[in-house]
Amino acid sequence: SSSSFVPGDKVVYVHPHCGSYAELTAVPAHAAVPVPRDMSLEVAAAALVGGTTAQFLLEDTVAPKLAPGEVIVVHAAAGATGQLLLRLAKHKGLVVVATGSTLDRCGAALKLGADVAVPYD
Repeated sequence: SSSSFVPGDKVVYVHPHCGSYAELTAVPAHAAVPVPRDMSLEVAAAALVGGTTAQFLLEDTVAPKLAPGEVIVVHAAAGATGQLLLRLAKHKGLVVVATGSTLDRCGAALKLGADVAVPYD
């Protein structure tokens, strides 16, 4: 198989058989996700892990049984994973009740599209 990657390209990956505590590693091309030149590896890795978590929560738990218009609560919705989960839930047509640790965090969740935001502090 061939890929469009060349040695030195910045990529992130999630793969069960490849170590990640190294500056350099070899991974199968199908497991690699290209990182834009203007994005740091730290941001790209966090987005990949947060995105994978959000997608799992929305697609592989109770949420797949929810129909558009039904309500989902996203705890810590202004956090990294919460923001992604909130956006995915809205994309699926769900009504999002967001929680946040402060009024500012609740405001951030509302700006991201939450229908309601409730502080828990």
